Amino acid sequence: MKSSAPAKIILLGEHAAVYGNPVIAATVNLRTYVDVKIRNDSKFSVKDMNGMTEIFDNDNVFVNKFPVVAEGVNKVENYINQKSGLNVEISSQIPIGKGLGSSASLASALCMATAGELGHNLTIKEVANLSWDIENIIHKKSSGVDPFTVSYGGIIKYTQGNLEKINIGENLDVAIVDTGITMDTGNVVMDVFHLKERNEEIFAEWLNTMKILADDGINFLKNNDYENFAGLMNINHGMLYAIGVSSVELEKAVFELRKFYKGAKLCGKGRGGIAIGLKKTGAQKPVNLNFIDAKICNEGVRLEKE
Repeated sequence: MKSSAPAKIILLGEHAAVYGNPVIAATVNLRTYVDVKIRNDSKFSVKDMNGMTEIFDNDNVFVNKFPVVAEGVNKVENYINQKSGLNVEISSQIPIGKGLGSSASLASALCMATAGELGHNLTIKEVANLSWDIENIIHKKSSGVDPFTVSYGGIIKYTQGNLEKINIGENLDVAIVDTGITMDTGNVVMDVFHLKERNEEIFAEWLNTMKILADDGINFLKNNDYENFAGLMNINHGMLYAIGVSSVELEKAVFELRKFYKGAKLCGKGRGGIAIGLKKTGAQKPVNLNFIDAKICNEGVRLEKE
């Protein structure tokens, strides 16, 4: 059984989502593909994105080498109460560690393909919840926005496991820039958590402002008011800078994007990864930035035809 899931970007609200705030996210047309086949023994083999195949009969080694795959298989098998040795083959178009939701995309595609190969058809909500469980293990603390976004697809408002699809008059024309810096999501999230613990009153006001941004952003999107939505992206970036998740590379990217785009901000966990810009009509691209060729798409996790 073969399945795939897309990448994602955060339009408004990252980091605040961990504490129950709404967030606006969207899927983009870069996908992770997972092919799962039943073995005739109890072992697991994984063919990774480099074309290397390894066979495991020791769970601890499996978890250490391929944590998302090992945890994903375990979660699905426990959920459907069925176990088997499996061959897992992974390929992906999504840059890893850039804030594009690569681990959530892998988890979502893996859950759907594994359950399908074992004879069970999971609902999108089941895939999203299982993927969220995996993300919590891998990243220490997950808001759930990545697994829910890549599972459902499109532009969504997400709040603590609840999701609303946002239908707009036309696709947002978003540019994605790679800073070339990779950071660990769990470490950045925990640093923000410790900042919150040291500054509870200030952080509460920060969260309230982030909620206003997301709520206003939803209204602007529904009214196709992209000019004002872009302005909120600029404010959102400043709010993220304030909690220490920007970087020199991100600031340079955002500064350059704003010469050509209505709004620009870091995207995802921060301290590296990607920045995004909302295009002006007919805008040229800055020549000194490394763009990722992708656009917003409407489809989430899906089974692939062989």
